[in-house]
Amino acid sequence: MPLSSKRISILWKRHKLTWSSRIANVAAITLVVVPLGLAIGVISLNGWLKWGIGESEIMSTTTEKDAKGNITKTVETITPKPAKTIWDWLSLLGVPVALAGLGYCFQQQLQQRARDETREEALQIYLDRLSTLLIDKNILASATELNKNELKPEQLELSRTAIDIIRARTLSILQRFEGDENRKGSVIRFLSEAKVISETNLNLRGANLSGIDLSYANLNGADLSGTNLSDANLSDANLHGAKLCSTDLRSANLQTIDLSYADLNGANLNGADLSTAILEGAILKTADLSNANLEGTKLVRADLSGANLNGANLNGTNFGSANFNGADLSGTKLKDFALLKEAKFCRTKLPDGIHIKPNRDCLELGINPETGFRII
Repeated sequence: MPLSSKRISILWKRHKLTWSSRIANVAAITLVVVPLGLAIGVISLNGWLKWGIGESEIMSTTTEKDAKGNITKTVETITPKPAKTIWDWLSLLGVPVALAGLGYCFQQQLQQRARDETREEALQIYLDRLSTLLIDKNILASATELNKNELKPEQLELSRTAIDIIRARTLSILQRFEGDENRKGSVIRFLSEAKVISETNLNLRGANLSGIDLSYANLNGADLSGTNLSDANLSDANLHGAKLCSTDLRSANLQTIDLSYADLNGANLNGADLSTAILEGAILKTADLSNANLEGTKLVRADLSGANLNGANLNGTNFGSANFNGADLSGTKLKDFALLKEAKFCRTKLPDGIHIKPNRDCLELGINPETGFRII
């Protein structure tokens, strides 16, 4: 059911308070760490700053005279002049250098704080405008009726326009937060918790979400096709039935994620950690799973036709009746080949030492082992 205006307001305030407290914490930590670091640096230099430069000598001449004023003796005295140590030089430059250093640090802190405040203001404006659309225009209710084909033509047009506006503003704010994974995470979590993603089928294709933390997020049925989620943390997240076609998930943390019946056609999962993940019934056609960790992963009824699993860790994986038609399993790490007993193979590249025919199940799959085409 669509969220109430009260619930959306609560979500808005929660994200606002969260970021306000984060900015305050960063400022406080900076004020303590910077002076402390300078002090430690000065103390550590104490041991090697005692050698000097500029050593010289001072020569003085004294004379002795007789009663008539004639010089009878001349004595030259050479007095060594100690070299000035680096500490001596620093004692002259210490105050201006220290002031300049503190001024630079303070300026950097002010600039960072200004950037944080600008981004925080942009985030609040985005959340405010989105909340207005959701509450005043009742977009979620309209989207639900849109999915059921129960809207009149004029309502249909308005609903689609509103969803396009949400998408445009979301992509714009995500681009503005480039390099700020925390605020990107706040945007996606708000959309998820407010059910904007699930109710409106919001498409975020092209969004750069690299490095974002969406652990434990509920993204059931989300359309994240074509997004960049490389190095992202999606551990324990719910992406049941999600669309992730051609999504970049390289080196992503996908431990214990629920990707059951998700569409990962052509997704790049190179080096991803999918240990103990649920991929039951998932579509992984032509997906790149090379060097991925699938230890303990559930692949029952998953379609891995044409997938690349070269170098992947498959120890303890539950293959069930997974389809490996045309897949590359060469170089995979698998100690117990008996786990592949129920899996389906046709034109499959198998690892060395396995006693399974690569075309064992072509007939059952209805595929011509010579051409790779389906038998009509």
